[in-house]
Amino acid sequence: MSDVTLTIDGKSVTVPKGTKVVDAAKQVDVDIPVFCYHEKIGSLGCCRMCLVEVEKMPKLMTACTMDVA
Repeated sequence: MSDVTLTIDGKSVTVPKGTKVVDAAKQVDVDIPVFCYHEKIGSLGCCRMCLVEVEKMPKLMTACTMDVA
């Protein structure tokens, strides 16, 4: 799998493609609140606590279900 570099709140992070946005944020000490997600269990995206703005996306996205691509 290839690595992807993204910017979260002005901080650059490089993670493997397919990493959840919420997990990438943790690597640069950016806390995205979650309720229905745990890294060992998976994500449902139903609580909507982790909504984030993603460049070039028309609406807010759930960080716990969105893979870095």
